[in-house]
Amino acid sequence: MICSESSNSHASIPHSTSCMVHHLQKHMRGNKCTEITGFTRLLSSNSGNHDELSKEIPTVTAKQLDGGSACQNTDQNTCDMGFPVMNRPHAITQLLANWPKQITEEYILIAETDHIFMQVSKGRHSNTHTTPSP
Repeated sequence: MICSESSNSHASIPHSTSCMVHHLQKHMRGNKCTEITGFTRLLSSNSGNHDELSKEIPTVTAKQLDGGSACQNTDQNTCDMGFPVMNRPHAITQLLANWPKQITEEYILIAETDHIFMQVSKGRHSNTHTTPSP
């Protein structure tokens, strides 16, 4: 599981990430047959560097887009065009382009830390067919 997070997010986001990791670890201890085998936090920061929470939670980093619209009339993908949420898909693009060696799972779930799963997602995939979960 990979959860996306921005270093300038709301102050409660790191807490919700910590809660998610704790819940996952508790689930894995109580259910040896789980398909969820790990958790990695995707941190988008101005510098692309780790933060203090990286010491507690496995984290990969992405460099945020520059603020503003300076790249609007260019072919560069370097600014957020005034929409800071553009950093989320930009971080995913960086993750996919530079896949971390520590993520070895065959299937991954990418989710926001403020998403709540109300029930267990049933694996609908097979070796020949992949299906995204709702």
